[in-house]
Amino acid sequence: MNCPNCRSEDFKTVVLQSAISEEIDMRERFILDRIMGDVTKAELKDKTDFVHNTSVEILACRSCQVLARREEAENYKRHYEGDHYDEQVMEHLLKRYIQAFREKKEYRKMLPTGSDVLEIGSHVGGFLHVAREWDWNPIGVDIGRDIAQFANKKGYRTYDKPVKECDFKDGQFDGIFIWNCFEQLPDPRGSLETVRRILKPQGILVIRVPNGLFYMLCETILETKRKVQMALQENDPVVWALAYNNLLGFPHQYGYSGSNLDSLLQQHGFTPIKRANSELITLPLIRTSSWAIEEEKRVLSTLESLAQCVTNVYPETLLGPWIEITYQKNNSTS
Repeated sequence: MNCPNCRSEDFKTVVLQSAISEEIDMRERFILDRIMGDVTKAELKDKTDFVHNTSVEILACRSCQVLARREEAENYKRHYEGDHYDEQVMEHLLKRYIQAFREKKEYRKMLPTGSDVLEIGSHVGGFLHVAREWDWNPIGVDIGRDIAQFANKKGYRTYDKPVKECDFKDGQFDGIFIWNCFEQLPDPRGSLETVRRILKPQGILVIRVPNGLFYMLCETILETKRKVQMALQENDPVVWALAYNNLLGFPHQYGYSGSNLDSLLQQHGFTPIKRANSELITLPLIRTSSWAIEEEKRVLSTLESLAQCVTNVYPETLLGPWIEITYQKNNSTS
């Protein structure tokens, strides 16, 4: 295994396999307790059913602290291509994601009317829908066949293959957005080379990932409790923080922090111009109990306040559960 940032092969175990197994079990109970009524298997997609759903150790690069699951990434394309989604569930998710992306209106100011934009990992098309409302010309890329077929039926132009295999021209896009999948890419360097090629000079790239720094802070607290033989409970605030941000069991190939993500992007000719703390765009439950909705609001509000306090003192440090960084393509790579 090579670190996607610094290429080091020197990793250390930071979360034991037994702890991940415990969290996967807790994640299932957490989700099922918060869904109203009976639940179907289709509704559990991306809630308890993930491609990265096995109990494995979580490793950290000793040089730059990028996190990685102890598993091979080569099967990424095969797994995600055949990842099945129910159409009724996708219909519900589309509404949820449209609403969530409309709230990110600060990004509208970054590009003018008529801009050509690409979303990598466009899922059901929520951002593509909102990008149209912002008078942009959006295209999506998502290797999931069910997802891409659904999006195209909705009128959102979506390619069902990796961005490296699409026939995009050099300098085709004013902006590229990777909201939900950069942490799953087995070859982020190769993808960034393609992104740089198809982005216009001074073009904008937005990347959003789960925050490895936040995750390890939470895991350090949980491991301290395990060492003194405290049984973890679903009402533990740290468990809430992880669960409401889709971090229990860490179902992601990699975990980046703001600093090592900047390092990786700078190697590929991108300069960070804006950083923001964030959270899971939306917990994709179809029938959420009313008390769980209020619980989630309290948890996310508290995390937002804590992360902002840290950023106010240390502007370069992002401690939100997820982070969003905007980059600009510069003229040369280093």
